[in-house]
Amino acid sequence: MNISDVLSVDRILFRVRGTTKAEIIDKLTSLLANDHRVRDHEKIREAVHGRERIMSTAVGNGFAIPHAKTDWVSGIVMACGLLDTPIDFDSLDSSPVDLVFLIVSNENHVSSYVQLISRIATIMNKDGLHAKLAGAKSAKEMYDLLCREEKRYEQCNCTLTVRGVS
Repeated sequence: MNISDVLSVDRILFRVRGTTKAEIIDKLTSLLANDHRVRDHEKIREAVHGRERIMSTAVGNGFAIPHAKTDWVSGIVMACGLLDTPIDFDSLDSSPVDLVFLIVSNENHVSSYVQLISRIATIMNKDGLHAKLAGAKSAKEMYDLLCREEKRYEQCNCTLTVRGVS
């Protein structure tokens, strides 16, 4: 599953203002409200907040991936936000968050959902992408940067080798 398969420019909030992770999650889920795959916007919002209460989805290094699985969506939907000012997201490394990727999936797409979360975490920890995204001038520029980095990720031979077995 590619980020570009589920994220579009109109699902990116550029320089979004908010002071709490709950407020940011609400703003990002509202971007998904009119998506034909979302059966109930309020239920997906509640699912993401419920997952966040279990454990923070702040990965560290200034970004978070709030996510949830729920039958109130068909397929996988995604939104992204670059915050105007970094906020506390209860990160394990205690660093504030200024970049948030929100993902909601139904139970039938768990494999792709996990793959998407993993892909975001992987590319966000490479080659200063976070700094490039934070310096973007528009949602379109952010989207283009993500797509370019994703293509670079696909072009490398990114296989896990365990004890000489790939």
